[in-house]
Amino acid sequence: MTSRPLRWASGTWESLRETATLVRRRVFVEEMGIAEGVDFDGTDADCLHLVAFDEGQPVGTGRLRPCEARIGRMAVLREARNRGIGSAMLRRLIREAVRMGLTEVALHAQTQVVGLYRAHGFDSVGPEFEEAGIPHQLMRRKLKWRQAVAGLLLREGRVLLGLRAPELSMGNHWDLFGGKVESGESDRTALSRELEEELSIRAEPDAHIGTILYDDGRGSWVWRCPVYRVRSWEGEPAINEEHIDFKWFSRSELHDLTLAHHQIVRLLDVAVGATQPGVEVRLTPAAGTSRGGGC
Repeated sequence: MTSRPLRWASGTWESLRETATLVRRRVFVEEMGIAEGVDFDGTDADCLHLVAFDEGQPVGTGRLRPCEARIGRMAVLREARNRGIGSAMLRRLIREAVRMGLTEVALHAQTQVVGLYRAHGFDSVGPEFEEAGIPHQLMRRKLKWRQAVAGLLLREGRVLLGLRAPELSMGNHWDLFGGKVESGESDRTALSRELEEELSIRAEPDAHIGTILYDDGRGSWVWRCPVYRVRSWEGEPAINEEHIDFKWFSRSELHDLTLAHHQIVRLLDVAVGATQPGVEVRLTPAAGTSRGGGC
């Protein structure tokens, strides 16, 4: 197994069609003999796609179809196998499912690789069945995560960050303001409450600009944290005991900080309109649902 790092890209079918098609055609059509019309079934536009690159060349791909809460089309080129690429790809797709707010994810596993999916927490459901002439097993995994929310306060192109107290999780890191969503609260209601508690301001969130995922520091939970732009508020910000400092930063100044989340730079770009929201925003089903309606 090589330690050579991979580069990953996730996005829409429009943005990754060429590279994902190359891998899938070589694996499913040429190697496994699956009819091209079966593999390319007309649903790719409804999916988030992931592609792994090795030295600039695509070597693996997979997709997540939110309205079915289903992972599929997992493929790794023959010459790139036995390097852990499939496992790494599966972990990334699972995190994307959490980012979308799914509570369960399913897949159709070829029976010869059922063990791989079991190692990642999937359980077999029902009897084996045949798909495209190949034995498969339906497998499902429950997704456990906790909900937080954060606000990106924006003023003249600058973002307000707080320096977390050293004794807290992510202490001495600059972070957005926000916190845990309590039972019965909506994201927006929770954010308004948190901003009043942490900054003594009364604010209404503007637009959803992205979703951050982070671990709780103990490895037991993943937190899902939608981020909202906040452009107006009442009162002057004043921090509480959770922070030891707060400042307004331009985009260029963020690169010199120890940030709690590297996505803050991208989120600022979205907030000021310099770039579009990520694919997870456009494909997100209603939070807390494992299946939606028709795609």
